[in-house]
Amino acid sequence: LGEKGMERWLVGGAARCGKTTLSLLLADKDSPYAVLRVDALFHRYLKDTPLKNEKSAQDFLSSYLNYPRFVTPDRSQFARPKDDIRLTATEILSGCALTFPVHPIALICLALDKMALIQKKRGWLVVDLHPELYFQQYRALIPNLNLIIMQRPVIEAVTASLYWRDPNRPLEPRRRHILHKAALWRFSNWITEKRIGNPWILTLQDLVNDGKKTCLPRLATSGTKDIIKPFPISPETSRAISFCLRVNINHF
Repeated sequence: LGEKGMERWLVGGAARCGKTTLSLLLADKDSPYAVLRVDALFHRYLKDTPLKNEKSAQDFLSSYLNYPRFVTPDRSQFARPKDDIRLTATEILSGCALTFPVHPIALICLALDKMALIQKKRGWLVVDLHPELYFQQYRALIPNLNLIIMQRPVIEAVTASLYWRDPNRPLEPRRRHILHKAALWRFSNWITEKRIGNPWILTLQDLVNDGKKTCLPRLATSGTKDIIKPFPISPETSRAISFCLRVNINHF
């Protein structure tokens, strides 16, 4: 299931390490990749039962395309996969000779392939929650799948996560949040060190410092065009680093 020769990239890593930054850098008309600007949510469907017929496949795709994801810290704005895929479930399944049962993640791959085709791109790139933990299972469902891991120093990543959700939360919940995020950061890096899936490792600093020269040398080549531009430090990143410099993380 899926288009032959399609390049498929899955971006993972701990929270606030640059996954969304990378996807937004590549969400450009000159980019060779179609980008889904909300999380793909593969992890949500990994353990689902395979679908047994075309009606269940169409119902799943309709639900997936319309499933909202919040895209702002205060949860005042949201986006849906259909905003980027721009196809209905019927259009995605049209002309496809499906062999049932079929796994939901394979159908998501089909939708992403169709998104790349209509945009005349050579592949797609999506973000998901810690795909480094499940990459072998994803690759069994999605052919030619590649993994990128975004990394960032733990104090920067954790303080950015604090700011993103609620910088004014009470001390005890904030302490638990820090411990939880730090543990996830370490676990993600431990898995990445094992080189499962032969991941390509990038840092947020690569994107901030010098996107043209050091970031995405394989992804950024599209004819003679430079599609990666130097990325300025965002206000969110700047505030997180300032917080980090002012506050000793051990106090939490």
